[in-house]
Amino acid sequence: MFQSKKNIVAGRNPVIEALKNKQAIDKILLFKNAGGDAVSEIKKLAKQSNVPLQYVPNEKLNRLTNVNHQCIVAFKSAVIYQDLQEVIDWVNASG
Repeated sequence: MFQSKKNIVAGRNPVIEALKNKQAIDKILLFKNAGGDAVSEIKKLAKQSNVPLQYVPNEKLNRLTNVNHQCIVAFKSAVIYQDLQEVIDWVNASG
């Protein structure tokens, strides 16, 4: 599967920052044996943001990126979803 490198966030701190800044994330891939405070925070932030976590072998992460991924890779959304009510309100206000 082809993924554009610009849509990938790799590393613990970059993923934490992306989640804290409310960037649209489709999915997070996490090495199944990864642990630590940063991983716990990522799991908590992902749950709060309704971002699915998928546990994968390290080889899968290595195939996705050649940078130091620190056992975690996130996929940024190519599309930004809007709340339906906000769209309806905007259309009504626009005439």
